[in-house]
Amino acid sequence: MMMTLQRMHDVVATLNEDWESPVADELVRLWANDGSRPKYVRASANFVFFFTDDRGRYRVLRFVHEAERDRNAVEAELAVVERMAAAGVPVACPIRSANQRLLELVSTDYGVFYVAAFQRVFGEQHCLEDGLGEARLRKWGRTLGVIHNCSLGTAGAGRPSWEDHAREAQVAFRDDPLLRTALVDLIEELRALPRTTGNFGLIHFDFELDNIVWRGDEPVAIDFDDCAQYWYAADIAFALRDLFDDNATSVALDDPSLRSFVSGYREVRRLPDEELERLPLFLRFHHCTGWVRIQRSLTPPTSEELPWVPDLRAKLANSADELRSILLG
Repeated sequence: MMMTLQRMHDVVATLNEDWESPVADELVRLWANDGSRPKYVRASANFVFFFTDDRGRYRVLRFVHEAERDRNAVEAELAVVERMAAAGVPVACPIRSANQRLLELVSTDYGVFYVAAFQRVFGEQHCLEDGLGEARLRKWGRTLGVIHNCSLGTAGAGRPSWEDHAREAQVAFRDDPLLRTALVDLIEELRALPRTTGNFGLIHFDFELDNIVWRGDEPVAIDFDDCAQYWYAADIAFALRDLFDDNATSVALDDPSLRSFVSGYREVRRLPDEELERLPLFLRFHHCTGWVRIQRSLTPPTSEELPWVPDLRAKLANSADELRSILLG
C-alpha cells in the first residue's frame, strides 16, 4: 500500500544533500546505532533508511505515519515475520528496540510514526527481464511454498483479508457504475471458491522480485507489510504479475517461467491444477485493490510541493487508468 503523496512529500522534503533527515535521526535513537546518521533509501508504503548499529551491523529503519496504517496490523505483521525467522524461513528479521519492542510509537514535529527496524539483507536483486533461469525460478517458487507452509495454522489475526479489501473497493467504486458492476461479479466468484486450511491462509501478497534479495542463488524475502488472508494461489498470481504485464487476460498457464516457479513451489507443498486455473481471477481482483490504493495516494497538488511530486502523481494516475481499462476490458 502506497502512502499518500502529501505524507511522502512532507518527510522527503526534510532530506539534505546527503540523504539524511532529522525525522530519521530522532526515530533511530530507539535502536542502538553507531552515531552516524541514517541514509534515505526510498518512500512508498513506508519510509526506509539504512543505518549501522553500535556493533557495526547493518540495519534497516522503517517508519510510517499513524494515519497510513493500523497499529494492530503492523504489530501482527512484525510478529509473523519474527516467527518465520525463528522457524528458519529466509526472511529479513525484525530487530527489537532498546525497549525490547518490535514496534515503537513515536511523536515528532512531523506527526506520530510507527517505527520498526530489520536486519539488512545483502545480495542482488533481479527482474524477469534479466532472465532468471529455471533454477532460480524454481527456488523463488519453493521459497513462497516454504512461507505458506510456515503460515499454516496462523489465523492471520490483525491482518486484513480479501473481504476487507473487497469492502474498501466497494466504497472506492461507488461513483463508478462500471467498476462497481465488475467488482460485484468478482466478489461473487471469490465467495464461491472453496476455503480450507490447505488452500487459504496468510500470504505475503507482494512476493515480486523487487521484494526478493538473492544471496547467490538463494532468495530472501523482505517487505511483508501487505501480508493478508487470501487463497495461497493468489500469492502466485501476485508474485508473477509482471510475467503477464500485470494483465489477467494475458495469463498463460503453459508459460515456461510460470511452470518452473510452480515446480519449485510443488517441491514443498501441494498445489492442485484447479487452483492454478484461478490465477486470472486472483489477478483481476488485484487490479481492483491496486486501483483503490493508487486513488488513495493521489492527494491534491499544493503550491509548495517538490518538482518530483507532479511527475509521480501523473504516473500513478496513468497506472490507475490502465487498471480501469483492464478491469472493464
